[in-house]
Amino acid sequence: MQEFRLIIMRHGEAGNDAQRDFERQLTARGVKAVEEAAKRMHSLGWIPDIIISSDAQRTKQTSLVTEKILCELTSKNIPIQYQNAFYLGRSKDVESFLLTRSKNHAESTICLIGHNPTWSMLASIMADDLISMSPANAVLLKINADSLSDALHMQGLWQLVEIL
Repeated sequence: MQEFRLIIMRHGEAGNDAQRDFERQLTARGVKAVEEAAKRMHSLGWIPDIIISSDAQRTKQTSLVTEKILCELTSKNIPIQYQNAFYLGRSKDVESFLLTRSKNHAESTICLIGHNPTWSMLASIMADDLISMSPANAVLLKINADSLSDALHMQGLWQLVEIL
């Protein structure tokens, strides 16, 4: 048995000054909140092996800020992968992506960065609890399983450790 961890993070506060929703950028307050969440992740020992993010501008910024802070604090290189399917995808799309990925990758701590309402629904399904996420919130979930694939099939059994 191995411990697997999911960090389900919502992007930071974004402005409304872009012509398209996809292009909205983080506000200064949003950047600061993401920095604080990343520092808190570090203080709790929750360092992702990979960050997988929506490719919308505000989630790209959130992933880059998170990676920068964690790399500065740990000297660990954390790869970022962008997924267009995370932008308007449903929680089932995210789960399907993770299951497919788990066949060829062995990360034990994965940080997912995306949007509501999908992220609140995904966290709620995994923890079997009603979880409502605000901008820059990160939900820390863990479970013991033989493989990441097994862990991902154990919906409703993940332990909610904390909401940052």
